[in-house]
Amino acid sequence: MKKITGLFLILAAVVLITPGCKKDPDTENPVDNTYNVSLSRDALEYINFPVGKYFIYKIPGHIALDSVRVVSSGLDIVNLPKNVNTGFPEHNIERYRIRMNKYANSTGGTTMLITEWLWATTVPKALSPYANSTTADVRLEFSGTSAGETVFFGRHNIPGTETLTVEGVTYTNVIKTETDNGLPVTDPNYKKNTFYWAKGVGIVRRETVSFNGFVTTMNLLRHN
Repeated sequence: MKKITGLFLILAAVVLITPGCKKDPDTENPVDNTYNVSLSRDALEYINFPVGKYFIYKIPGHIALDSVRVVSSGLDIVNLPKNVNTGFPEHNIERYRIRMNKYANSTGGTTMLITEWLWATTVPKALSPYANSTTADVRLEFSGTSAGETVFFGRHNIPGTETLTVEGVTYTNVIKTETDNGLPVTDPNYKKNTFYWAKGVGIVRRETVSFNGFVTTMNLLRHN
């Protein structure tokens, strides 16, 4: 009897110290959870540049060069609250924003002309619930446009599919994005942009098509 009693005591102790089976917190009552989702670091390498970084572009057939500088850049968090009606849980999703200005001298060289060259933001979209382990794709869109024109789109850990030579320099892992404002080419306000992004470099070529198909090409000459 003493041996049997001792065996029961040992079994009881094992049951007490063995942790019970728990459900994955990402699947248990998802509407009550908060998910924290980061952007793909691999995709961000194409677009995430510090304030002060500059790019010098050359327009073929022109003598003057265009200088483009990053004037604001940064990551922050966007909160998407839960919706108990649809069962959509709360999400905190990273957002990236960048603004680049172009600098050029006036015709007489007496004044500096500053124009906005690129102002874009990643738009956090959660059409289905993410999990904490999810890495979000990066979709960079022109800010302030109702059409949501995509400037850059990169999936997690998927490199660019093109190799491109610009002004004697060959870039690999290049991602190409085309976007327009939805107007017909015969509309005076028509604009189409084609961007070529090289990983770790930025925009190596930008082609802009305007009214009646007039094309302006800007090739990267150098950058810091």
